[in-house]
Amino acid sequence: MITIRELQRMEEMRPLVDMQAVIWGYSDPYPARLFYVVAQIGGQVLGAYHGYELVGLALMFYGCREGKAVLHSQLVGVLPAHRNTNIGFQLKLAQRQFALRSGIPIIEWTFDPLQAKNAYLNVHKLGAIVRRYLPNYFGAISGHYNIGIETDRVCAEWYVSSGRVSYCVDGQQGPPQGECGRALASAKVSGLLPALDERSLPDPRSPPIVLSNCALVEVPAAFEDLLQMPDRAEAWRLGLRDKLVSSFHDGYGIVDVQTMKTWSGRRVWYRLEPFQESLSGEMPSSAPYVDGLGI
Repeated sequence: MITIRELQRMEEMRPLVDMQAVIWGYSDPYPARLFYVVAQIGGQVLGAYHGYELVGLALMFYGCREGKAVLHSQLVGVLPAHRNTNIGFQLKLAQRQFALRSGIPIIEWTFDPLQAKNAYLNVHKLGAIVRRYLPNYFGAISGHYNIGIETDRVCAEWYVSSGRVSYCVDGQQGPPQGECGRALASAKVSGLLPALDERSLPDPRSPPIVLSNCALVEVPAAFEDLLQMPDRAEAWRLGLRDKLVSSFHDGYGIVDVQTMKTWSGRRVWYRLEPFQESLSGEMPSSAPYVDGLGI
């Protein structure tokens, strides 16, 4: 049984420091006093408990974008022994309830676009949308998942009261697919899927599959495989950056993460569509943009 609690006291914050090293391998974790201050000024600090054991955490605070209040989710993590048990999803739902109580319509956070598992949770299960690219966002940082390549991130926008998000989180069945949602099956039949290499990895240079009303951009199914191959990871970082930056610049955004089982293993694609207000229920007025690239 998992219990999600909002934390307020300084003594509740101290275990969160060591948890960051276990979860992400940080050598310079956020200090307990930062968690405490965030809680005291009206932000949210969450702990996920399995009985009396602290197994997950989340940190969220207030921000401002284009003159409007937003919530920024800086950390959501679960101890390795408790992953793949839906705790991360429960922590995100607790963040959504906080936003709904606060009357703030959007939560933002960043994630590595090479990490398909995170993307699947963020976009497919939670209903976030992605249309902003942040190249080398953190610079050089420590951690289990940083392997000497640039720390690119994309920004998830989660419109917590939208019909899209309600549809995803209530049924956990992903966004409505429509005709484009069946694109992978048609692409397979027509021979459009690029071949895999000798390691069963897609080629980072493969162009997107462009159809009438969507584009499909493939990403490695297992980020852990790239951790063992820095050269391949660098090629994927640059290749995926080029494809997503170009797509975002052309007015497309990521609206789903789709998977397919093949004889060689699972394959994963970002599904991108032209942005319309109906995707989120509430969209900022500005066009999609790419931070730091002058586009």
